[in-house]
Amino acid sequence: MPDSYEDLLVCILIDKLSAELRRNLARQNAAVEWDLDTLRKSLLTKIEILEDRESTLIHSSSLKPPKNLNVTFTGATSSNKESKKRETHPV
Repeated sequence: MPDSYEDLLVCILIDKLSAELRRNLARQNAAVEWDLDTLRKSLLTKIEILEDRESTLIHSSSLKPPKNLNVTFTGATSSNKESKKRETHPV
C-alpha cells in the first residue's frame, strides 16, 4: 500500500513543476516512470545547477568592467613623403 502513495505523490509533484523543468528532468532521467527517490535526486541536482548559475551571475556582475585602453598602432600608415615618391615614379 505505501508504494501506491509514493506513486500518487510523485504524480502530484511532477504536475506542480513547470513544463520547462519537467522537460529538463526528462532529459536527465531515461526511465519512463519516476520514483520518489529518483525525482528527489534529480530536483536536488537541478537546484544545485540553478544556485551555481545564480552565484556565477552575481559574481560576474560584481566584477569591475575593464578600463578603456588608449592604444596607438604605429607603422600602420606610410608617411606623406613615401606616398609622393610612389606617385612620381613611372611604372
